[in-house]
Amino acid sequence: MVKKINSIAGAPPENFGGPVTPVTTDFTSFRYLQGAIGGVMSAVESADLAPTAEHLRAIEQHKSALNTALQLWQQFMVRDVTDTNFKLKQASLPELDAAARGR
Repeated sequence: MVKKINSIAGAPPENFGGPVTPVTTDFTSFRYLQGAIGGVMSAVESADLAPTAEHLRAIEQHKSALNTALQLWQQFMVRDVTDTNFKLKQASLPELDAAARGR
């Protein structure tokens, strides 16, 4: 399950939390997209002018990648979490909280 989450969200960098963090190169992961979209939005919000064509292109590019990542996450929640909960239930263990899906 960790491998599946990391394939969608992006694996944490080696030495995560250490003093030096390597650059993430998975341009489709939630980790990358969060930083990239945040960077564009900071630039847009800090400017006294309307967003430039470059800003708008970057937003559209990241929007497409984000939609793909969200679709993968939805599939993961429906298929993998449901399957895992079935196995946990069979083992008399508490299931994953499905209500936390939207959090």
